[in-house]
Amino acid sequence: MNNVFNISRFANLFKKHTTEHYKGYLMSLAVLMGILLAFCSFFAYVAKSAMTAEAQFGIYIVFMLVAGTIFTSGVFSDLSETKKAIATLTLPASHFEKFVVKWLYSYLVFGVLYTCIFYTVMIPISSAAVEQGGHVALLNIFRADNLSDIFISYTLAHAITFLGAIIFKKMHFIKTGFVMMGIFIVIVTANKWIMEGLIGRKISGAFPFINFNFTEDTRTVLGNTSTNYNIALHNSSSTISGHVLVIAITLLFWAAAYSRLKEKQV
Repeated sequence: MNNVFNISRFANLFKKHTTEHYKGYLMSLAVLMGILLAFCSFFAYVAKSAMTAEAQFGIYIVFMLVAGTIFTSGVFSDLSETKKAIATLTLPASHFEKFVVKWLYSYLVFGVLYTCIFYTVMIPISSAAVEQGGHVALLNIFRADNLSDIFISYTLAHAITFLGAIIFKKMHFIKTGFVMMGIFIVIVTANKWIMEGLIGRKISGAFPFINFNFTEDTRTVLGNTSTNYNIALHNSSSTISGHVLVIAITLLFWAAAYSRLKEKQV
């Protein structure tokens, strides 16, 4: 029998996880639906009209990132308590199978169920907000640019939170957020210093692999003038390089999470 992955053993593990947690998951989804319904209803009431596709996209992505990262941050909570950790780690299944079950629920299953909830809430609200015979501009998440933005943003957020969930024993979401904020500040600051050293002038703003801004003073007969310059990659190049970077970082975080799980011992 394969010690890394066996389809029968994995199916039993997935079934066991579903049986033990489905009530809690359904309750969480019900709470999420209630919050989303209340927020969207209030938004539609204040606007007095149907929400635009752009507004719907903003709501979709914000709620997905917040709810998804909160949910993901708790997927390894059983490893924080000794009794539950012993039961989980001694379960006759490989670490990889346990990893995949957690990954599937926090990434794929959550994404599908959240999308279903979003449209369940948005369709009646959008329909009720327009006048009779009007047109409902419902968000299409499967449009290429929408799907790309959703995939990139949620995938990166999931990978970061997934790693934090297994590294930290308590307050996973908060600790992960603080650590990533600190890392982000260090990276942006270091990038600014490096770029200033390369071009030999002060930079007013810079973002890794995207762009940087600087100001150049020019002396003319009318006095000194300042010109602002923005050096950036072409939109398509910037998008491609950004996506490649995010995918690489995501794979690195998932691999680190799996490596960390393998290190866990009773």
